Amino acid sequence: MQISREPPSAVTVRRVEPGEIRIGRDTHRHNVVITPDGEVHEWSGDDARRLDGGDIGRLLAMRPEMVVLGTGFTPTVPPRDLVFAFARVGVGFEWMTTPAACRTFNILAQEERRAAAVLIIEQ
Repeated sequence: MQISREPPSAVTVRRVEPGEIRIGRDTHRHNVVITPDGEVHEWSGDDARRLDGGDIGRLLAMRPEMVVLGTGFTPTVPPRDLVFAFARVGVGFEWMTTPAACRTFNILAQEERRAAAVLIIEQ
């Protein structure tokens, strides 16, 4: 029996700590969004409580089936309107601490789901 190990996905979150996140082979020192197509971009938002319609528009343009929001290292509840906006368009939306969001995103990516992740690492 031959045992082989598949290479990790380029969008696998390998490590996260305050101020730093490693995705694939790249280390980022700013908040990021991972698109459903596996692209990683800087994310300018720094507080989950202040996300708004403009942020939603950028996320929905990526056509995800689900968005995972990592709110940082302290549990934070996003605005109620944001939660309802995702529900109105039929896109799943979950929020949790950033380490938990990274684990959740990795599972969704492994299942080949069209998920996006917004990961706040700066506090």
